[in-house]
Amino acid sequence: MTALRRAASAAASACMAIAALLTAAIAAVVFWTVVSRFAFGRTPSWTEELPRILMVWAVFIGLVSTTARGVNLEAGLLDLWARGARMRAACRCLAEVLVAAFALVLAATASEMAEITWTSTTPALEVPAAIFYLPVAIGGALAALLQVPRVIDAAAALRR
Repeated sequence: MTALRRAASAAASACMAIAALLTAAIAAVVFWTVVSRFAFGRTPSWTEELPRILMVWAVFIGLVSTTARGVNLEAGLLDLWARGARMRAACRCLAEVLVAAFALVLAATASEMAEITWTSTTPALEVPAAIFYLPVAIGGALAALLQVPRVIDAAAALRR
């Protein structure tokens, strides 16, 4: 099980690094947009579309990291209203299972949308429109997979 946790942690770190690089790319494209607008008087047509594509990819690849680390649900409210360790453990276990289920539904739905939009293209870059749905499918599937150790840990805590 420790190997599974280490693999999940490594995958989460890799996804966070990729999301950070994508965010830096967004900043670079926006910077180029501003420079080209004021220095050259016009902007390339792709500067409107590319940051949106990069943002969707950054968000849903970043989702993998936040889900694997369990920081997507933490607001600190559970300890305020769930009385007793057993109740808190049951709520955490349920939450982890629901996150995994949501990630699977997200991945399945986005996969269907990617399949539907694969033959359409985006206006400026003329790449398949599925480019907007692929990161949701990939991120959802990876998040569900990396949720497995969290579900196992939550179920173990519930049995204690």
